[in-house]
Amino acid sequence: MGPAMAAPDTFWITIHGRGGHAASPHQTLDPIVVRAQVVSGLQHIVSRAVDPLSTLVVSVTQFVGGTTHHVIPGSVQMQGTVRGLDPVLREASITSAPDVPPPGAGGRRDECGVGPGLEGTSPVMSVVAA
Repeated sequence: MGPAMAAPDTFWITIHGRGGHAASPHQTLDPIVVRAQVVSGLQHIVSRAVDPLSTLVVSVTQFVGGTTHHVIPGSVQMQGTVRGLDPVLREASITSAPDVPPPGAGGRRDECGVGPGLEGTSPVMSVVAA
């Protein structure tokens, strides 16, 4: 028969910047600003870099970063899911994440590290019993 449900992959991305006091943001490399750019960029992968006839969904579902209201953190993490039928397309959608923040995101993109990870399973297949 074929696939009944898309394969769910979990991804996580850690963005390393340079933290500091919120009163001196010019002395930091704010990973939260870069994180916002990454989320937007991930959505553009689906809407602009994938054939519209292909099946792919990217959802960012969790953010972790910062400990208080007046400190810019040194790093932040995000997690989410990629769902699709083509394993190559699923993998490519997240491994392109380091290229997502545009130049100038957070001030100095070349100093910001974006590290993706991905783990998942195969699609649920529908089989006709003989």
